[in-house]
Amino acid sequence: MGEPRGPQPIEILLTDRQRTILEEIVRCRNSLQYEVTRANIILQGAAGERNRRIANKLGVHRQTVRFWRARWKKASVELSEAEIEIDDKEFPLSDEFEQIA
Repeated sequence: MGEPRGPQPIEILLTDRQRTILEEIVRCRNSLQYEVTRANIILQGAAGERNRRIANKLGVHRQTVRFWRARWKKASVELSEAEIEIDDKEFPLSDEFEQIA
């Protein structure tokens, strides 16, 4: 089959804490559906999935996947800096995620 054609998707890198928070959002019954979709986009992007495949799996448009990958990339520096400053007993990054979501 060979290499996929088209532009390469934006690379998503997650810290362990970020991954844990995103997975918690996906699993939580009380999470809003749009938050679950956005968290899944980021998690699948970090796993190396291409935009088209993520969009097909989640039933969203490819542009939606591109948008949230770009938004995560832009916010990732701030999230990493915030992560360094937080107390290990809490997960305030979930508040940071909601601000970019």
